Amino acid sequence: MEWLSLFDPSRILILLTLKCVGLSMSKFTLFGIISLVSGLFMLVFKAISSLTSITLAFPDLTLQDAMTPDNLAWLDGLSEGFFHTVAVSVASSPLYLVCIVIGVLLLLIGGILGK
Repeated sequence: MEWLSLFDPSRILILLTLKCVGLSMSKFTLFGIISLVSGLFMLVFKAISSLTSITLAFPDLTLQDAMTPDNLAWLDGLSEGFFHTVAVSVASSPLYLVCIVIGVLLLLIGGILGK
């Protein structure tokens, strides 16, 4: 069973981070990869839990569920419009989706700024 510890997700993420830093990637690219991997990690666990009878502690965790209402009070202060709609949509979206979208955006920014 010792070989199972080789596939520890945190160990893989640390090794991936060290490899990226060794390749002199930009910080945008590095954090984009970390965000994308964590979002896909949550999505895979959600898919596995839906196929089995195991229930996860974070089935559809959103920012509204993870934060206290005091931390999200600024959403009510925004005037109705584009920014309010986007902020409320992000706060009510599943956390894995937010991580994947942020990861893709950071990878795009890192790719544009890296050239």
